[in-house]
Amino acid sequence: MNKKISLGATITLMIMAAAVTFSITMIYYMDVFNGKVYNLKERETMYSKLSELDRIIRANYINDIDEDALNEALADGYVIGSGDKYGRYFTPEEYEAYMIDLEGRIVGIGVMAEMDPSGYILIREVYEESPAAIVGLQPGDLIIKVDDLDVNAETYEQASQAIRGEEGSKVNITYRRESEDTTIEVTRRKVDVPTVFSRMIECRSRNLTTAPRPSFPIRLTF
Repeated sequence: MNKKISLGATITLMIMAAAVTFSITMIYYMDVFNGKVYNLKERETMYSKLSELDRIIRANYINDIDEDALNEALADGYVIGSGDKYGRYFTPEEYEAYMIDLEGRIVGIGVMAEMDPSGYILIREVYEESPAAIVGLQPGDLIIKVDDLDVNAETYEQASQAIRGEEGSKVNITYRRESEDTTIEVTRRKVDVPTVFSRMIECRSRNLTTAPRPSFPIRLTF
């Protein structure tokens, strides 16, 4: 036997369904809104602190501020401060160098290097048959000067770019090995960068979950 629902009951059910839908929607969007307001307050606090710091430094710092360097440092610090250990900010020059590394072919001397705590360029790998290998550069050597440019934490990026150049051009490299400094002339050329490395490692424990995840410094090829 079919039961018929009156028009009034149907309208009541529709109103109830609409009310429930409206309530759920309002709860969701209020939660989203509160989250956005909270984020805005956090950002306002951050910008206020940064603005105050900027005011104090500009009022008391006696030298000229390099605005470009300041902006790059702010962007780099923001990424570091996010806590994402896999994130890194690249300057346009660093990004270009990184993309060249990915392509696996560069014009340079044929080394993989990173910044040493001293600010020097620390050679980690010397590619076989590369210009660096021909002149005797070795892993562990510290590049302390490129042509007339002294390498330090402030000039590291500039020095790294200076090692690269046109194929067939020459660059003077001063490196330090066991406290002895040596200057050599290296001819730049195209270098094929290995993309796969292998080595045997010994596993001393089956408990692999307790080992801390290592963080790796940024290494680029020159």
